[in-house]
Amino acid sequence: MKRVGIQERCERASELLTGNEGLSVERQGQAVGVYLPLSSSSDHNARDSLAALRAAVAAALANGQMTEDELADLFDLRRPLPPLNPRHAGQHTHVG
Repeated sequence: MKRVGIQERCERASELLTGNEGLSVERQGQAVGVYLPLSSSSDHNARDSLAALRAAVAAALANGQMTEDELADLFDLRRPLPPLNPRHAGQHTHVG
């Protein structure tokens, strides 16, 4: 994944966004966004993956496994991931 600053991303947007490489957009060395290009052949897989993610998030919120704030914190790239809950250690969820 290529790392670019916000200004560079703005100045070279058309060039950077037409490539096949993912981008980590950074401000002062800290990631503030991520761009992942999708090829037309991956559109179906992307839709399936997003639907599975949507269902997993809805289930986690409905079952009280986490709050919306806890979920949002997982997507904040400036924060470290929370420690793995010991009762879930070794369990992996396959999506897709």
